[in-house]
Amino acid sequence: METDCTYSFLRSAGKIKLAFPIGSGVAGGSNNLPAALPYPKRLASGDQVITQVNAASVRTAAVTVACTNGEYHVFDVTPSGSGEHQFVSVLDGQGIGVTLQGRRISHWFAVSGNNDAELTSPVYLLDGSGVPTASVGFTCSTGNAGATFQRCVNGSVSLNSRLVFRTDA
Repeated sequence: METDCTYSFLRSAGKIKLAFPIGSGVAGGSNNLPAALPYPKRLASGDQVITQVNAASVRTAAVTVACTNGEYHVFDVTPSGSGEHQFVSVLDGQGIGVTLQGRRISHWFAVSGNNDAELTSPVYLLDGSGVPTASVGFTCSTGNAGATFQRCVNGSVSLNSRLVFRTDA
């Protein structure tokens, strides 16, 4: 991408078949790329690459996940103001608990959009009581570094799980 991006995935039959590590072509944004996929997939006729490319000033943040069953998914949110912001599925607008109930996240990465100066937390996977069970730090703007998958420890998702982060503006 020339400026910044939020996510990139391969859509097949209306579902996310796999998600790609991402980066831009400026200021070192392609460092660490290309990068391995946790669960490679075969391309099929009709598969589509869907990529959200943004201007550098867009605040949309995203988390890309891979589950132990080989399933991938992408969640995003555009903060408006300070406080807690919950990520929702880019396909159905639901939270992680509804979308991935009963699954276990094995790998993930997060991109912060234009929120670097306002971030007050990493991304937390919260259980139904609001207790963090796992966290992932943001890759600052993909204009500065490539966003690649990292291992997730304790990434079990239940119906009431939420994926959140906080900003102060």
